[in-house]
Amino acid sequence: MLNLKQFKNSELAERLASSLSALEDSKEKPELQLLTNNLQTHQIELEMQNRELRETQEKLEQSHNRYVDLYDFAPVGYLTLNNKGCILDINLAGASMLGVERSQILNQPLTQWLEPEYQQPLLSHLDLLRDHSTQAQVELGIKTQVGKAGIDIQLECLRVPEGEDNALCRSAMIDITERKQAEQRLGDAKEYAEQANLAKTQFLSRMSHELRTPLNAILGFAQILETSGKDDTLDDHADKIKMIIDAGWHLQRIIADLLSLSAIEANRVEIYLEDINLAEVIHETLELMSPLAKESDTTIYADPANCDDCYVRADRVRLKQVLSNLISNGLTYNQSHGELYISCEPATEGNVRIKVTDTGIGISEEALPTIFESFRHLHDRPRHIVGAGVGLSICKQLVTLMEGTIGVESKLGLGSTFWVELKAGYGRHGAIHDSPEQVEGTHDYLILYVEDSPSHVHLVQNIISGMGHIRLLSAHTPNLAIEMARAHRPDLILSDVCLPGMDGFELLSRLRADGRTSQIPVIAVSASAMTRDIERGLRAGFRRYLTKPLDIKEFQTAIKDMMTDQIFYPDFTDILKKYDNGRGSL
Repeated sequence: MLNLKQFKNSELAERLASSLSALEDSKEKPELQLLTNNLQTHQIELEMQNRELRETQEKLEQSHNRYVDLYDFAPVGYLTLNNKGCILDINLAGASMLGVERSQILNQPLTQWLEPEYQQPLLSHLDLLRDHSTQAQVELGIKTQVGKAGIDIQLECLRVPEGEDNALCRSAMIDITERKQAEQRLGDAKEYAEQANLAKTQFLSRMSHELRTPLNAILGFAQILETSGKDDTLDDHADKIKMIIDAGWHLQRIIADLLSLSAIEANRVEIYLEDINLAEVIHETLELMSPLAKESDTTIYADPANCDDCYVRADRVRLKQVLSNLISNGLTYNQSHGELYISCEPATEGNVRIKVTDTGIGISEEALPTIFESFRHLHDRPRHIVGAGVGLSICKQLVTLMEGTIGVESKLGLGSTFWVELKAGYGRHGAIHDSPEQVEGTHDYLILYVEDSPSHVHLVQNIISGMGHIRLLSAHTPNLAIEMARAHRPDLILSDVCLPGMDGFELLSRLRADGRTSQIPVIAVSASAMTRDIERGLRAGFRRYLTKPLDIKEFQTAIKDMMTDQIFYPDFTDILKKYDNGRGSL
């Protein structure tokens, strides 16, 4: 069959006319019939192709309409930008975000709708897309217009192929106003919380001074009454005096715990990690806790052989604080005639584990998950045990700051084991020095005490009167103290920090600046007992920083150190006594 598709319609018509003419001449009717059939077939095929073309065109139009609808009515703005940041196309959502009719936006720079501080960031963003990146995002701010509040948007841009309608990128424009407002609220809440925390810390600091000031007089005079010798009247009230002292020191410990917790929560605790001999720290801690052990009728066992050559990475002061707290809890919650065991052993990943085990009342399984939370007490603790409930929380936070871990194992009625794991350290040479000998001699040692409270001056006079060979002068104002220091050249100056007209730091500075008084050592005696207060005082140049209420033994030791010009190191010779089984008993 002749393939008619290869001919054009005009050619087919000419061929048909020629064939008809030849047919009339030759009378070849079969050939005419064949051409007619082929022409009809071609006509049908053309009609079918036309119908397919019309259907395809309709589908394309429907698809385009769907795309336009999706583009225009999408909840997210879409726009196309050229190299200069002009808008080539934008959907209805995008135009609504800009607050302008779409017809007024096309070919206009996007920057004219942006807040001034966001115009340059947009241009820099387009430069990045053009020269370095195929996609990028930027956050911008739309101007506030009449009747329409400004909004924050985020452009998610994708660079288009070069030469495509002079376009640089197609961008999704997302309204992030709610997110930015939430971030602002979160930032405001954080700032408010930080300010509230600072106010709390400042309040506790002020309250510390106010609470410690009367405590200093209460405890000081109570200790003097307790140690003032035989007196029938005092003997009758010995138990009452002891109760005053015990209650006072207990209140002082609660105040100290609250201040420590406040300092930790405010991130004002500085940690100085170093390689520390664990045996030394345990020995020092045991000496501090020995009076409490005797009072509680508890025997402490330690195994120094396992700790002598053991070093850990820790802050010496903070580690002693943690161990003191754990030992104190072990003594407080122990049974009558109980025992307390302290040991150290290797742990996983090169750590060292310190364990404090008691034979006390134990902790219920329900209480274990919350034992290290602030202001938590054991539900079944004895009624006579009181406290703020922050000791273990302080321990946990301090151990965490030293990059260690803390935990507990306990069964109700069978005692508890608290453990601390710290990174192992490297050994170093060093020795524990003995404490200085008692100060002897007949010469007078002159001390000037700068204090505006008469009761505190009277207290220190009573303390010093029993030390022998010491004369005490007092000045109730800083200016008077400077004059007296110049005139009498005392061997030592004791100074309160909170003084009328001039604080202790300025007084110290003036004494240092005067050649007549620059070499006189000055000890701070203050009720400002926050960690940062003490650190500030030592950095300023105070030789020691003693806190009120005064510990009389510590106060007397500090004066003896200055009199002998020695640094005090505790003597641990008699702390641990070894038995045949290798344990030490306190």
